[in-house]
Amino acid sequence: MKKVLKWIAIVMGGLVVVSVVAAALGGGGEDAATESPAEEGTSAAAAVVGTEAADRAPAMESTEAPEASTTRPAAAAVQTTVTTVPENLIESGVYEVGVNIQPGVYRLYAPYSCYWARLAGFTGGFDDLIANDNHFGYFIVEVRPQDAGFELSCDAVEVDAFADVAGEGWMESDSVIPAGVYEVGLDIQPGIHRFSAPDSCYWARLAGFTGEFEDLTANDTHGGYFIVEVRPSDTGFEIGCDAVVVDSFEAVAGERLTPASPSIPAGVYEVGSDIQPGVYRLDSDASCYWARLAGFTGEFEDLTANDTHGGYFIVEVRPSDTGFEIGCDAVVVDSFEAVAGERLTPASPSIPAGVYEVGSDIQPGVYRLDSDVSCYWARLAGFSGGFDDLIANDFPSGGFIVSIEPSDAGFEMGCSAAAA
Repeated sequence: MKKVLKWIAIVMGGLVVVSVVAAALGGGGEDAATESPAEEGTSAAAAVVGTEAADRAPAMESTEAPEASTTRPAAAAVQTTVTTVPENLIESGVYEVGVNIQPGVYRLYAPYSCYWARLAGFTGGFDDLIANDNHFGYFIVEVRPQDAGFELSCDAVEVDAFADVAGEGWMESDSVIPAGVYEVGLDIQPGIHRFSAPDSCYWARLAGFTGEFEDLTANDTHGGYFIVEVRPSDTGFEIGCDAVVVDSFEAVAGERLTPASPSIPAGVYEVGSDIQPGVYRLDSDASCYWARLAGFTGEFEDLTANDTHGGYFIVEVRPSDTGFEIGCDAVVVDSFEAVAGERLTPASPSIPAGVYEVGSDIQPGVYRLDSDVSCYWARLAGFSGGFDDLIANDFPSGGFIVSIEPSDAGFEMGCSAAAA
């Protein structure tokens, strides 16, 4: 599975921050953490200027869960017109939980990039950082009773829901969902959401608003057209870009994708409506991830089969598939010969990495090959990427021999190997 979380250290306003981000993250604003220096004779916890926060409390009660020091990527800038501006303002500063700010779930709106952090203490050291994030626009954060402090780098307005900011009907087709963190059922309804974004766009389904790893249900990063299922059991949904809500890929591009299309753009598609089932022969200049999907939750249970290839490859999208994801812009071609000007045979000087159809792209026979690196190969009964299409495979290094049988449907080579 390609969805991998990585730890990244960031220096932010003198504080070392650890971020947990997706493996191919895109979109997100700049870090905007600032320090609010305490006046002489004032503790760091009380270093808030012009704030009457002793009785400040959110509208909702918090729910306790295990802690972990983590965050996710910053959200991108968004232009949103505030139609109703409540007067409940939380000013930039560092607050002591239970003294200057009460625990609970806070729904906030800031017209510029806003850093927040839940703190275990006030030393400014990494050990006192429980969780943090950076958002622009509307976002939600839970301050827990066991937190020592809460830091906010902007003046944020506390609101009851995103509708207070954007007005009603903001999730209709052709509207824009701004980068932000939303409560499922209140701000965004559960269901299958189709989006279009010009750049790489991070999203996450959330089990809570603490900013901790335990509250991350699933996440991914896409650019272009993509689909996400927000489930009724989800607590929140985060999106890191301004995305247009659309009805289908055809509404965006004016066509459905088929094996005869000139290219397949990077994205996530619904089989039958956005992309037709069939055998796709594709060519990419870069490494290209693809996945056949049983759903759009982003969870492992919705992954039917997947692989990563560079160059020429073949994948079968089946009628039983719910969705198909591709991580690159791939050109649709008729055959390997259309790309390279020749068919592969045992007499070819080399066999490039790729997935080939036996008989049309590569001829059956005994291939004696040599590779400087470990080289995966597989004889295939089909191009679904599933185990039922795997006849035999190996991972040799140096010189090796493989016999491609006339009855094989395909042959996959994971390296470029020279003829021995």
